[in-house]
Amino acid sequence: IMQADLKRMAEEVGGRYHCYSTKREVGNIVTYISGVNRMSADWVGEGQTPTYPGTAIRTTSGQVKVKQPVVSPALLEDQDPLNGFFFFFSSFQKAMTQFEWYDGTVKNVHIDPPILYDYQRQLGRMVTLYERRIDWLSTASRRIWGPVCEKRVAILIDASKTNSTYIIHIQHCLHLLLEQQMASKDLFNIIAFGSDIKAWQSEMVPPTVDNLQSAWRWVLTLRCEGTRNMMSVLRRALEVDLKDKDNHESQSIYLLTTGIPDQEMDVICSYMSEVCAGCDLHLNICLFSTDNSPLDEDIPPRYASRNETALAFKEIARASGGRFHWFGETGIYESDDIRIILSEIENAINYSHKVALQKLLYFKISAMFLMSEEGLMLEKQKKNKPLKLLSPKPTALTLARMV
Repeated sequence: IMQADLKRMAEEVGGRYHCYSTKREVGNIVTYISGVNRMSADWVGEGQTPTYPGTAIRTTSGQVKVKQPVVSPALLEDQDPLNGFFFFFSSFQKAMTQFEWYDGTVKNVHIDPPILYDYQRQLGRMVTLYERRIDWLSTASRRIWGPVCEKRVAILIDASKTNSTYIIHIQHCLHLLLEQQMASKDLFNIIAFGSDIKAWQSEMVPPTVDNLQSAWRWVLTLRCEGTRNMMSVLRRALEVDLKDKDNHESQSIYLLTTGIPDQEMDVICSYMSEVCAGCDLHLNICLFSTDNSPLDEDIPPRYASRNETALAFKEIARASGGRFHWFGETGIYESDDIRIILSEIENAINYSHKVALQKLLYFKISAMFLMSEEGLMLEKQKKNKPLKLLSPKPTALTLARMV
């Protein structure tokens, strides 16, 4: 039988003719798909693009690659007569994650579910690591001073009269600092201040074993007297201990105090922002909140509530680019180090919630797609299934037929 006879036979019975050839098969397939695309574009209408598995579609947010068609039986608008797929173009955008691009625009990005699972596990591990870091920052000397990271450190101690009942606590704080965090530094010095200034050394010295022991013995001799002349001790530290601050890096001042200074806060903020500009120097403030009230025989020049004091010292620390650490006998009230970590934990939790919502949306759309495919298959089976003829009903003989 010739090919022409086969083709004519297919036309007579209303069928299709396809001649298989290894050389012509690829060309025939390309020609067939091109014709299908033209027919589908004419059928769908101008301004809409039909989508098929593995093809690229263009949405309002850019071009993305679709792994499989998204089907929503509740939102059916059109049906492709060629292959039975349903189109609802806005569902592609709903099935993707909106991601902020580097230029500020929002793009719709498709993410495979295995990548989402792996990303969510990584978020969980990072949250656990952050929680362990917060626990580490809340113990030992870090609960009082925070992490002392700089190499050249000047320690300023508030030894005013109002701290006379807490001198043992202050000495314990210094003991933990000298024991746990000072051995790895290059240079350090301790300066106590009330109305007058008392320095352990005339200039900064390396933290050798003998120097650390000498510093601890000096701390045990501290006595609280006078008011808080904070401006004088800051000038002394900056003009004597850190006079060559412009030639060094990684240097800071750690101030341990319990109340508001004698000078106005604006004056101190302006001075610190000026001297810390252009060099690697910061003022880190450790505020120790106590429950004692000013003594009747030595009332300080200025007084403020706990929240007002914390707010004032926070502004001073910000002016110098330093950190603020507020603690008391019951624990840490506020810490810049812990606050940054908590903000990262909140971001990780928000990202994890978005991943969970994206996975839920993906499962819903996949289930809708499977339901639509099953419906199409059942409908085709019903059409192809031959009609079942009913068996004839038995009838009784009539009188005319019995004659």
